[in-house]
Amino acid sequence: MWARQPHIGHCRAVGETLAALHVATADYEGARENALGISAWRELIAGWYGRLDEIESGIQSEITGDLDRPEARWPCDLESGIIHADLFPDNVFFMDEKLAGIIDFYFACLDSSVHDIAVCMNAWCFKCDDSFNKVKACALAQAYETSVHCLAKSVKPCPC
Repeated sequence: MWARQPHIGHCRAVGETLAALHVATADYEGARENALGISAWRELIAGWYGRLDEIESGIQSEITGDLDRPEARWPCDLESGIIHADLFPDNVFFMDEKLAGIIDFYFACLDSSVHDIAVCMNAWCFKCDDSFNKVKACALAQAYETSVHCLAKSVKPCPC
């Protein structure tokens, strides 16, 4: 079953499993560009050019201008590797409160692990009233960090 109302334990399990995925695929040599990454954003909206202003006058130039800032500031020195890129709650199954499986690797690609963590934060770390839940976010991030450290090949066996 997937977690319809994720709690801190779910977030922790997702962080641990995401870390395990990133570490396990670190040596994988295949590569597939992120079809939804920043380098694809202009192309994704290009199919709507000429029609965007039908939705709201001036929105086409606003969207195009809004892309300039993140493109100019996008960090190019982040670690990259294979990411899931779509780790929303409906793609993660739990059995008796334990993470039992992940599905839907359709968007899996080569990109920054930070991108994957951000997707998870947005999907798992909000309250029912749509406010950000810092406790869930910390649980996910700490579980990820601890697991990456414990699983990394250059690190001695984890005492945890």
